[in-house]
Amino acid sequence: MEKKKGAIVITGHGSRLPYNMEVLQFIKESLKKDDSFNGFKIEIGFVQINSPKLSEVLEHLIKDGYREIIVALVFISRGIHTDKDIRKVVEEITDRHKDVEITITNPVGKDKKLVEIIKDRIYEHYKG
Repeated sequence: MEKKKGAIVITGHGSRLPYNMEVLQFIKESLKKDDSFNGFKIEIGFVQINSPKLSEVLEHLIKDGYREIIVALVFISRGIHTDKDIRKVVEEITDRHKDVEITITNPVGKDKKLVEIIKDRIYEHYKG
């Protein structure tokens, strides 16, 4: 089987509200348009509620020949999902597929770019 360049799984919590999926889809499409990710397969996976589940997406990518996968977290801060649930999924899959490397990004965290976005949202409602 031919080795593929790599894959990225945009990973979110999941929600019953459709806007959650729209946000992740926007991120996916934006990355696909970015030349620095040319050649990467980009997918979306969820921890809970929505489908496809992260584990399903990872298994599908492995079946399709991807051996280097980045799980890109769309979470603002660390928590149970980022520190335990997602890591458990990745560990279970890499235990079964020893030739696969799956890395997990950090959540957004303390980032000045996030502060700028929050400021923009505040200014949208500031009447002063």
